[in-house]
Amino acid sequence: METFKNFVSYNEYLGLQKPLDNDIDVGYYDPPNMRLKSEAIAVDFYRISIKINLKNRNTPEKKPITAIFFNSPEMVVNEGWDVEPTYEGCTYNFPRKSSKKIGFYLKAIWITGNMKHFI
Repeated sequence: METFKNFVSYNEYLGLQKPLDNDIDVGYYDPPNMRLKSEAIAVDFYRISIKINLKNRNTPEKKPITAIFFNSPEMVVNEGWDVEPTYEGCTYNFPRKSSKKIGFYLKAIWITGNMKHFI
């Protein structure tokens, strides 16, 4: 199992753009150009992912879903993932040191309108 300590290494692993900076990262998914399958992983930061029309091959029910996923330090995604390139969405990453500021970040994201498009 791989543990990602920073946004740069995780974004490279997924095939996403480089992070905005070390304190916050906002990105949009581009599934045809991203990693669609992974073994178990963990991240050493906080991550919120919004995915629309997600089809996960790891679940017996292949019906597409729309969901918000939350990852935190020491949380392992044991099953990994195996998804089809049918979804769209965005991701917000926050360093471990900013855990007390997440509410502030979420409010700022909502106010700027970035989440409104997906909810």
